[in-house]
Amino acid sequence: MSFQRAGWSATTPTGISFTASSGVDHLGLNFLNFQCFAVSGKKINDLNGNGVADGGEPGLAGWTIQLWRNGALFATTVTAADGSWSFSVCQGGNYEVKEVAQADWIQTAPAGGSFTFAAVSGTGHPGLNFLNFRRFDICGEKWYDSDKDGTHDGSEVTIEGWRIELYRNGVFVAQATTGADGRYCFTDLGPGNYEVREVMPNNPGPNEVWAQTFPGGDGDHDIPGVSGGDVNNANFGNACEFTEGLTWGYWKTHTGYDSPPKDPAYDLLPANPMPVDLPTSNGDYEVDSAAEAKELFDMENNCSGDCRSLFRAQLLALHMNLLKFGSDMTDSVYVYPGDSHSGDTVQEIYDDAIALLTDGNNHDFGSFKDTLDRINNNGHLDTGSHVLVCAEAPDPEY
Repeated sequence: MSFQRAGWSATTPTGISFTASSGVDHLGLNFLNFQCFAVSGKKINDLNGNGVADGGEPGLAGWTIQLWRNGALFATTVTAADGSWSFSVCQGGNYEVKEVAQADWIQTAPAGGSFTFAAVSGTGHPGLNFLNFRRFDICGEKWYDSDKDGTHDGSEVTIEGWRIELYRNGVFVAQATTGADGRYCFTDLGPGNYEVREVMPNNPGPNEVWAQTFPGGDGDHDIPGVSGGDVNNANFGNACEFTEGLTWGYWKTHTGYDSPPKDPAYDLLPANPMPVDLPTSNGDYEVDSAAEAKELFDMENNCSGDCRSLFRAQLLALHMNLLKFGSDMTDSVYVYPGDSHSGDTVQEIYDDAIALLTDGNNHDFGSFKDTLDRINNNGHLDTGSHVLVCAEAPDPEY
């Protein structure tokens, strides 16, 4: 009979019976034992999804690990608080260690999904680690940034029907469209480096263009995938900009009395005169012909004193712009940080300017002149820099 030692298991009977006979030897009474060994590892949250247990990546508790022997389930265990698990193996055979998958998780290691080995007495198998990455979502919203400040203010509306594209490691993988609440989502994403881009619609009108106000930089969101790291603020801000506007220098040279041809908008002037603060050539206080417009423009050479004369020329240029471009311009909102008129429509600014010019009082027109100058120069600015913004967000058209 053999007496068992801790950590060993008998692979033959532990006792042999025989009847002693004089002179009869009993040879080959062997006792065989198998030395137990440990199979162990950890369950790790693979934060960056690279399939490598990097420093700082935490263990995962509560995951079921299975030990299979010769194709049959042999034992199970559950990972501890630090993600560790272990089995004690005391029998020979062909073994496989598997994890039981959980919803929303992707296994990133081992490459084959499990560990296999043939048992050898006393030969342990440590470091059998399972790495997993939890799927995540990228979501955001699309809003109409009417003041072009890059911040979604409480009164600013969201935009429905805008296309958003998702790229993974530089390759297009999905497209979404913003809903009635301006939101979009890409869900159940795995490891990788992601880029979220918006698709600019066709221009909203013949004199309008879409401009992005958020985010800055290249206009995209670069998002490294992190296990379970949902992103809910991949937002895009846009404004519809009115693109037209002509300076008073243009209008002066296009009255038809100089070499450039007369702008057709002057034909609208008799029926739509501009009130002024001084008598014109026909004795009234209205500019109602191209000839009177030329007379007024010819007076304006510089800004001195209260800048009234140059203000008058800038205002007449704005008047002509409104005749030329109509409601698209009158309804546009002037946006220029630090200007007291920022947030007003062009029509409101024009009306205020006429009232100030013709009220019979003395004023310093310097800052107001600058406002009119910016509006008149609007057509010479690049997309994203226009000071005139559409009053409402047009529906995106693709």
